[in-house]
Amino acid sequence: MAYRSDNKKMQTSQALHSVLDFLKTHVRDVLDESDEILHAKYQLIHTLGNPGELDGGRLRWWVASCVLASVARRAEGLAETFGKEAVEFVAGTPDFQYPTVRLLDHDSSKAAYEQLCQWIVEDVLGSEQSSLSLRICGEEERQAFKECALEVCSENKPWTKLHESVQPVAYVLRGLLCHNVLRLVLGKRWRVEFGVHPSGRCRMAVPYRAKDVAAERTEFGHPDVAIMLTLVTYYRGGLDKEAMEEVFRRLHQKNERQAAATYRQWTCQMGASMPTELREWSGVNLDDRETLHKKVFPALRHHHAVVDFWLGEIVFPKEAKQFPQKLVATPWDLCPVGPITTGFSWTDDARPLLPTTIQQSNLQELAHTNGLVLRNLMRKDWSLGVVHTEERCPLLLEWHLVLYHRSKFALLLLGN
Repeated sequence: MAYRSDNKKMQTSQALHSVLDFLKTHVRDVLDESDEILHAKYQLIHTLGNPGELDGGRLRWWVASCVLASVARRAEGLAETFGKEAVEFVAGTPDFQYPTVRLLDHDSSKAAYEQLCQWIVEDVLGSEQSSLSLRICGEEERQAFKECALEVCSENKPWTKLHESVQPVAYVLRGLLCHNVLRLVLGKRWRVEFGVHPSGRCRMAVPYRAKDVAAERTEFGHPDVAIMLTLVTYYRGGLDKEAMEEVFRRLHQKNERQAAATYRQWTCQMGASMPTELREWSGVNLDDRETLHKKVFPALRHHHAVVDFWLGEIVFPKEAKQFPQKLVATPWDLCPVGPITTGFSWTDDARPLLPTTIQQSNLQELAHTNGLVLRNLMRKDWSLGVVHTEERCPLLLEWHLVLYHRSKFALLLLGN
């Protein structure tokens, strides 16, 4: 029976390969919006096999959370040192919430990131500034830990100086800092390049194609990137009522002493943000839904420790997975040497980023297009037109009112 099944699979595979060979030989590929499809950042990853737990397990998101906590503490100093041209930082966020911080594309951004990595390692090594309890004894071992975590080409010698319990932390931290995972995360814009899928099919962060437009059936392929962007997503957006219900149900399942200690850690630094009678676990009545929904949940939904608890206890153990194999396709696979590929695009400024197997041929009769667009954009005789649709869009009406009262104009380019 097994032999017949394998034989049938072999015949099906051969048939598919013959069709694929025919297409490669006799068919021309035509790409619309080729500049976007052939962009260097565009790639597809298909996973193979059954999902399994991440190597390192809880340590992966535990270290990621500690790194982002250090970023939150150091953000203001980083912005003061390198300026708003390199670091975007919004002051005024309470200590228990994650601030708005982003590394911008600037000449000093690399230096800012390197300085930030130095501060993060110092915070990790300082027991008062990090929840990571590292068994580091002596200056020699501290120096070895810094080399392992920060230097890309560190030799094997520093690793031998670290205790076995410390090495996994150094490996995870090295991946986040040395290999620019943190820099990638801090360069992305929340709700523009990443966020939560509105359908709720996945509670991990997913890529966005535009403002509040999630990419369908797409996830971040790198586990550490997915974990850190998920943390930032809920730090910034907070937990909804359903997630807060899960937090308190899980907290209620723990023993009384552990639940009380965890809740006290959440409320000890909140001050006036949490009513005095609700700062202890003994003062929280889970049957009093009105108090929970109006006082407790709103006060805690943006608390970074509550977000860490929810993600670490409920979301990451189920959804933070890795696969044994992956199939990766890049723009170079769309235009290999041999078969003819033709592409069309309305823009011509991405030539340096195209695969070298593609030759861009601009039509001479359209050479004036770029200048014509710039000239039209600079004209001051634009008129305001109202777009009539079968179903009026509330957002469009709001923009209409704002532009009308401020005597401004807007150019809306809508695709089909």
